[in-house]
Amino acid sequence: MKDYLVIGAGRFGQSLSLSLMDLGNEVVVIDQNENTINKISPYVTHAICADIQRIEILEELGLGNIETAIVAIGSNLEASVLATITLKELGVSQIICKAKTKTHSKVLKKVGADQVVIPEFDMGKKLAYNLSTQNVVEYFNIVEDYSIFEILAPQKWWNKALVDLDIRNKYGINIIGIIRENDQFIGNPGPETMIEETDKLVIMGSSEDFRKIEKLLNKK
Repeated sequence: MKDYLVIGAGRFGQSLSLSLMDLGNEVVVIDQNENTINKISPYVTHAICADIQRIEILEELGLGNIETAIVAIGSNLEASVLATITLKELGVSQIICKAKTKTHSKVLKKVGADQVVIPEFDMGKKLAYNLSTQNVVEYFNIVEDYSIFEILAPQKWWNKALVDLDIRNKYGINIIGIIRENDQFIGNPGPETMIEETDKLVIMGSSEDFRKIEKLLNKK
């Protein structure tokens, strides 16, 4: 169990807070909208109605147990920057921020954000991959142009061992996991692991690497 602070309880902040609670964590939520706080209060550890642009609010909270803070107010860059700087000064070890654009993301990283997510951008890329490429199940951007994809195993790879396919050298991607039909997960599969027809492959690589296997994924 971990302690999290979520600043901003919009749709992104609420979804994140409730998911963290479902996973057994302690979550403190701050938002300046009283109605929003009243709605989410029964479902999180603590819900505080406050204007986080009043930096003294964060200072008064006493964040000694908080290792990770999520600044989920991407629509207000000034507030995000002030919150990030203050959290850094208060000793929060990991600060994750929501941004609206790549420019906002760069600013937040410069003032101390350890990680920045752009939900609209990520969802747009995910939809683009799903529309243009068959067999893409899931997509998650890690940093810049490097991403994790969950794909259905290409037919050309069925019933073959990873060592024989030589996927890393041929395509530049790494298979970091395999999800079997019975939801069995094989992490970091060994070279002798066989790819089965119903496997989902968790791969990691750049967009350029991914384009190398697009033809395989689009073959029926």
